[in-house]
Amino acid sequence: MVRGVTDAADGAQVTEGLSGVLAEGSYREEMEVGGNVLVGAGERAGLYELTVMADGYVTWTQNDIEVTADECHVDPVSLEVLLHRSVQPGP
Repeated sequence: MVRGVTDAADGAQVTEGLSGVLAEGSYREEMEVGGNVLVGAGERAGLYELTVMADGYVTWTQNDIEVTADECHVDPVSLEVLLHRSVQPGP
């Protein structure tokens, strides 16, 4: 579902501590992570909220991601996620 997660400032791939959660009502799914790619909702159509987290970055959330299906399979959805670095508090 997520084609790639990158740093919004420099375009670098984000992999450290990367995770994602898909939710629809009471359904929750931890996404599979491979490098900077997240995969989920393999064969489950629905209207999802997607949350992406990574070490040192602000949590990213998008609502109303629609995954549709034909008579055989779901239609893949591909998103590019740009994460912004967390601001570290000063001393």
